[in-house]
Amino acid sequence: MDSQRLEARDAEETMSVSDAARHLSLSPRTIHRIAEELRAVRVDGHWRLRVSDLEEWIVRCRSVEQMPEPVSYPGCEISLHPYLDIQNVFLDAPQTDAEQLISAAFRRARLVLAEGPGPAGEETANERICRSVLEREELSSTAFHPDVAYPHPKDTGRRLLGANQIVAIRALRPVDFHDVYGHRPRIAFILLTQTISVQLLWEARLSYLVHKKELVRRLLEARSAEDVYEVFAGTRDENGS
Repeated sequence: MDSQRLEARDAEETMSVSDAARHLSLSPRTIHRIAEELRAVRVDGHWRLRVSDLEEWIVRCRSVEQMPEPVSYPGCEISLHPYLDIQNVFLDAPQTDAEQLISAAFRRARLVLAEGPGPAGEETANERICRSVLEREELSSTAFHPDVAYPHPKDTGRRLLGANQIVAIRALRPVDFHDVYGHRPRIAFILLTQTISVQLLWEARLSYLVHKKELVRRLLEARSAEDVYEVFAGTRDENGS
């Protein structure tokens, strides 16, 4: 393989520090701090990171199904409030079944999409993403915590998203997520991310907050969507402490 072809291949498979930071929703400072873990290499005096190494690092760090307890690593430092719009916060939802709860939220949600509305009569992008979330929920419940569920789409749904975003729901009563452990949470965060790596980092952050920062109590006491936003905005400087 000649040098030009090798350089072209590397350009396709690697990212700069700033690109990696955006990809993982982390700060460039954090990327530099964990550069060795990410198998970063120096090219012409600059760090380069392979996309495949980034994805492998996320999977090594955390899988919610395997690690429900809070952990302390860069995922815990993410600020979630930039991805939460108060118009996508729904309080005191009356539904008590997960499918009905999620479907009702998508009917009201104002999402940033990768495409405009299709022809009249066709399934909308919101409906397709909702269907993807419900299909994922059928595979196994996302009620990983007794009080909180983390619904998210399959990969087919991610392609419809124009940005990473969160839909937050608080139900009036416990909701049946058909979880094998009997968890019936009142709070659900629908995690709409364009990559699985960002989703796992968000789950890590939420897991930390749920266990360490009394997030559930504060959300159950919130009186408005603005209050919910402030709960998340107030965690931005905690940095896992």
